[in-house]
Amino acid sequence: EINFLASGAFRGSLALIYAQQNRFSEAFQLIEDGEDVITPIPLECGKFLCKKAKVFALYQNDVQAQEALQHAKSIARNLKVRANSELSELISEVQVGYLKDQ
Repeated sequence: EINFLASGAFRGSLALIYAQQNRFSEAFQLIEDGEDVITPIPLECGKFLCKKAKVFALYQNDVQAQEALQHAKSIARNLKVRANSELSELISEVQVGYLKDQ
């Protein structure tokens, strides 16, 4: 089961790599396949959602990028993560590096 859950996180990372290579159809498929797998683990889901937000921002779909980011922020609030946590840093990275005008 751990390998199955890890595959969800890996799909998010690979989706981001594909998006950076303009391979969006493959990136979107990985996002779709990985999200259901990773959802049961809130912290990992938050990180995955940040990667999803980056993919959609690279695709210039700021609406879906913003939705993923807001969901990640909600998870961070519910988990009461620290400001220097990996999830908080990923959220900041999306806000500053990908959705600058938001």
